[in-house]
Amino acid sequence: MFQSDAFITNVHQGGAFIGRPITGVGAYDFQRVTDPNSPDNGKLLINPTTGYPIPGTTFVYAGNRAPRFTTQLTNTFTYKDLSLSFLLDFRVGGQVINGNDLYSTGTGTSARTAERGSQVVFDGVIANADGTYAPNTRTVELTQNYYRNILGLVGTPFIEDASWSRLRYVTLSYALPTSLLSKTTFLKAIELNVTGRNLVLLTNYSGADPETAAAGSGVRGGGSNGFDYGNVPATRGVDMGLRVTF
Repeated sequence: MFQSDAFITNVHQGGAFIGRPITGVGAYDFQRVTDPNSPDNGKLLINPTTGYPIPGTTFVYAGNRAPRFTTQLTNTFTYKDLSLSFLLDFRVGGQVINGNDLYSTGTGTSARTAERGSQVVFDGVIANADGTYAPNTRTVELTQNYYRNILGLVGTPFIEDASWSRLRYVTLSYALPTSLLSKTTFLKAIELNVTGRNLVLLTNYSGADPETAAAGSGVRGGGSNGFDYGNVPATRGVDMGLRVTF
């Protein structure tokens, strides 16, 4: 069962598969050997005429967009009139779909297309007439046609790990000494603070930020979290504040 509101790219779609989480993602994959009794089971099927892998046209379960777990660590350190507080945010597991890389691959601007013109032999097998398989040995060129019309028609290569460690915020506060306010009859306390948000992000995701969603919170079911396609990532910012107690 797929969600139309989470049909973000032509080769990825949010959906629920039997026995899988509702936050699953379906994607087109290359055609592969599906005979469990064959020693080549799972290997890429290569087109014997062209020497290139064959794109599939059926959505298969390609991962879960929800994390295995998330956790946060917060603390506050105080020294005299200074206070420093922070929030560390951790996510482990889950997938994110890099739709921006998919688009860039089709237009020839992705970093992966820098190998354009190289000669390669795809690691896969060719189906024989008797039902057996032979290793592929044909050398082909990585042309823009390959990136646009073969790799660009498959979704699984653009699914990445969404784990991260991030410094969600840091706040430094300074409370004016009460001795400076002793001559006033209406001011009890004054505190100055500065907060930095989204200051540090550590992740293996090749896109801008794996914390992303392509649509709003109103999407039903598993939502559109984990789809990064033309999204605006969270911004890094600094807030300054003044708190006065009367």
